[in-house]
Amino acid sequence: MPPTGNKWLRDVTEFISSGEYYHWDTPRYRELCAAGGLDPDRGRPVFKPEFKEIGDKLVIEMNSRNDNNHDLWSVIFDVIDIMRADIPADPDAVAKLRRSINFRREHHPALLGEMLEVLTRLGIDVGQITIMLTGPMAR
Repeated sequence: MPPTGNKWLRDVTEFISSGEYYHWDTPRYRELCAAGGLDPDRGRPVFKPEFKEIGDKLVIEMNSRNDNNHDLWSVIFDVIDIMRADIPADPDAVAKLRRSINFRREHHPALLGEMLEVLTRLGIDVGQITIMLTGPMAR
């Protein structure tokens, strides 16, 4: 790290470089943002009320993973986007997600099972999501 006389910048750099996992609600992250005059919730996903608990769990899980399972996390990221209230709704989002899963499954056959395992492990009822992802495509 280049030397700096700015204590706050040193603290932020040390925190980020520590390799310690952090998320939106990590006290140290929030303290550093406040000390720097930054809004710690800027860019934080806002979920539709019915998806808030699921969305929050998925975001924390996604950000805490260090594996290279790009297909799995790309699909989960798309699921998160469908649940969000702070971005414009895409009427074709579910159809696009299904196409993405079908395309990725050609190279990653276990993809859907892995995704449902993550959701189940987080205590999320996968029934509606399974129907959404595997049901007949709307025309």
